Amino acid sequence: MVVRCLATSLLVFGLLVAACAAPAPRLASPVPVDRARAAVAAAERGEADAIYRLVELLDDADGGVRMYAILALRRLTGHTYGFVYHGTLAERSAAIERWRTALQEGRVKVAGAQHAADGASQAATSGE
Repeated sequence: MVVRCLATSLLVFGLLVAACAAPAPRLASPVPVDRARAAVAAAERGEADAIYRLVELLDDADGGVRMYAILALRRLTGHTYGFVYHGTLAERSAAIERWRTALQEGRVKVAGAQHAADGASQAATSGE
């Protein structure tokens, strides 16, 4: 009886901890601060798979999201293609078009990049 109560208590505690843990930020979140956090996280993890979505975030209505997106892209690729997050709409649009062209032409390379699937398999095999 005591063992069952202890096991039930531990299970409930584990569920509460899991429910309270902050979810991973998403690049497609409807919340601007989540998109900005996700951009930072993608850069920190070297996520090559995030490049296309980060380029799309350069056109975000929120200036903070645009700033973190370009900082993430610069950290991942070493390039800005002239994008200035606080520039005029015309300046930003021209720079976004340069990003898209570079992507289409295969000129965007991510040093030390890790694709999401690669990272998951590495974590699984290393016990992380």
